[in-house]
Amino acid sequence: MSVRSSDEYKEEKQLDRIKGLCNKYNLMFNLDVKKPFFPYKEKSYIRELLANTYKELYNRETTVKKKIHACMEGGIISSNIDNLDICTIAPTIDNCHSVNERVSISSTIRVYNWLKETLIKYNKDY
Repeated sequence: MSVRSSDEYKEEKQLDRIKGLCNKYNLMFNLDVKKPFFPYKEKSYIRELLANTYKELYNRETTVKKKIHACMEGGIISSNIDNLDICTIAPTIDNCHSVNERVSISSTIRVYNWLKETLIKYNKDY
């Protein structure tokens, strides 16, 4: 079994429940790997820059989700770099990790332009 959660407390509670069921029914429990998740920071320069750039480009607010079950890579990177300011952005994806997975091309283009403009602004700030 491998696990990943955006809420470490809930992850531990769920693992305890699974271990309890395994013990009750005399099953072996083996946790192969715990995949890290990066924590939400209340103050984030990168998130603010991304949000402002999105609004300038598309004349609407972007959606900021504090805890989502995504981006294992971000968790791995942030678990190795203290105080990393990190965010993830992505195009619209339906049926993720299935044979029916689909990505919106128009959304991919928007994300590409959003990232490009954000990097230009970031470069000017530093």
